[in-house]
Amino acid sequence: MVSFKEAAKRLKKINNLSYLRKIVKEIILSDKFLPDAKAAEFKEGKNPDGSLIGFYRSDSYEQMKRQMNTEANGTVDLMLTGAFIDSFFVKSKGTGKFIFDATDGKKSMLKEKYGNQIMGLNQSTFDEIQKNVYVQKLITQLKKEINL
Repeated sequence: MVSFKEAAKRLKKINNLSYLRKIVKEIILSDKFLPDAKAAEFKEGKNPDGSLIGFYRSDSYEQMKRQMNTEANGTVDLMLTGAFIDSFFVKSKGTGKFIFDATDGKKSMLKEKYGNQIMGLNQSTFDEIQKNVYVQKLITQLKKEINL
């Protein structure tokens, strides 16, 4: 059993907005669902806003890609070998903002060709992950912290 003073101390710690942001940031940065969600967008050939990434200039290349990935229906999917998406990781851009980054050497060329938005994630997808995954992780972490 914990004393009232100790319980109040533990609750005060988790009632701090900076502390809560730190925990949420740690949860998001260590998440394995986000790169998979981004890969799903690419597999459909879509930007975060739902628009198509682009179209191939070569008919023969489009046919090859269409056979490799039927979900993109012949549109650009940025997934040939998988190296680009496999190199993705989540990066914090400050208070509550996150973006993907990649270690693959093609990153700069692909961003230049298709735009910086290819490094984002559909907001409703992110909202769903927050609701279905992060909330539970946050609750679990907070319960550990207060241990009442």
